[in-house]
This record gives sequence, structure tokens and C-alpha cells, in this order.
Amino acid sequence: MLSAIDRNPVRNQSEHLSAIAGIRTAGIIRANEEPKPNPVSEEALWLWGTLCDFEREGLLEKDPREILSSMTPKMLDEVHTLAPRVATWLKKIGKLS
Repeated sequence: MLSAIDRNPVRNQSEHLSAIAGIRTAGIIRANEEPKPNPVSEEALWLWGTLCDFEREGLLEKDPREILSSMTPKMLDEVHTLAPRVATWLKKIGKLS
């Protein structure tokens, strides 16, 4: 059995042409859009989140000795090894801006 839409070829043709025009219009609009920036990498998200955590957790207002005082000797060794390297790397970011 034919539906009311199927029985009306003018309406079907009109809807079909509208759909085609919509597709073409969308293609024209898409072709003229500014390129979207690259998606944010996992590393960029991690770095941003970690740096924000320093502020969120109040670490920037605390004396580092307060935080270091509860670390194990192994933790302290790793912090003393990594912190200068991380600080040097972070300084490179400061030079980029």
C-alpha cells in the first residue's frame, strides 16, 4: 500500500531536491570554514592538568620543605633528581610565550 507521501510525486521530488540542496550547501559551507585546530594531545592535556593541580592543591603557596618532609628517602632521591630536570624543561615553555 502506498503512503500519502509516496502518492504525491511533487512533494517527494521537492523533498528530494531540498535534501540535495542541503547537502550541496553544507559542502560549500564546510569548504569555506576555517580549518579546525589540531585536537589536543594526551600529553598536552596531562601537562595542563598537572600544572593546574599545583595551583588547585595549593602547592604554589606552600613551602616545599613542608611537602618533602613526609617523603621516604627513595622519594626524596627521585624528587631531587627529577625536579631540576623538570624545572629546566618548564623554563623552555616560558621562553616560547
